[in-house]
Amino acid sequence: MSDHADIPEDTESITELSVEMAEALSKSEEGALYLSGLTSLSDTAAEALFKFKGDGIHLDGLTSLSDGAAKALSKFKGSNLNLSGLTSLSDTAAEALGKLEGFDSDLESTLWLDGLTSLSDGAAESLSKFKGPCLELNGLTSLSDGAAKALSRFKGDSLCLGGLTSLSDGAAEALSKFEGECLVLEDGILSPTERQKRFG
Repeated sequence: MSDHADIPEDTESITELSVEMAEALSKSEEGALYLSGLTSLSDTAAEALFKFKGDGIHLDGLTSLSDGAAKALSKFKGSNLNLSGLTSLSDTAAEALGKLEGFDSDLESTLWLDGLTSLSDGAAESLSKFKGPCLELNGLTSLSDGAAKALSRFKGDSLCLGGLTSLSDGAAEALSKFEGECLVLEDGILSPTERQKRFG
């Protein structure tokens, strides 16, 4: 994919990312970068990587993300950012990701965070400000009333919460107010009309 000697043809085989390699990858003309082999990402490598001009960056092998790396990736101007390997996210990192600059509501843009199993009210509030059409949080098994209320304010088309195994009456009432086209829960996709029938 690149003339850079240190970049393998299969970028998913990369397990460590130096700043130099990140800079080389950022100049790639590929449509998307697939870097699922990475389990960690330094702040300086993230600062180089966000300059990639393609549609998506897939970093679903990362299990943690520093606040600095999150702030760097929030400047990515593509359509899709896959961070589904993250099992936790600080409020500061969530605030950064909620401000992703490049996501155009006219594109099928998605922020994948399917590895998260819990979400603070503050992080939910920040992620609800994500500007893309689709927010994927299918790893969450429960949601506080406050987090549900925050996510219900997400202005995109699809809010994906397919992993929820329990939902309080308060959280269900809050999610019923989500105005997007699709609310994805464990037992299926609910349109606005179906949400009103179920939760109204």
